[in-house]
Amino acid sequence: MSIQCEEPFNDEMKAMMQEMFGEPEVKDNKTALYNDLLELQQQKMKELANVAGQPVTAEFNSIGEIKELSDGTKYEVTNKGWKKI
Repeated sequence: MSIQCEEPFNDEMKAMMQEMFGEPEVKDNKTALYNDLLELQQQKMKELANVAGQPVTAEFNSIGEIKELSDGTKYEVTNKGWKKI
């Protein structure tokens, strides 16, 4: 799963994401990539967007999908989780 915003995560959002999802496999200031998350709660995501002060995009990513972080590093979903490519 991936969580993204257009603007950098603020400290309150980072703390809330840590509480909700635990430590991401990989993160930068606008994207967090998680392994092993099975569900999202709509109310919690709404609260996260309110804390962020911006829209928050959550995606369940399929094997083979690629995400690029702000530094240009790319990660691909494998059957074992996110892998740097």
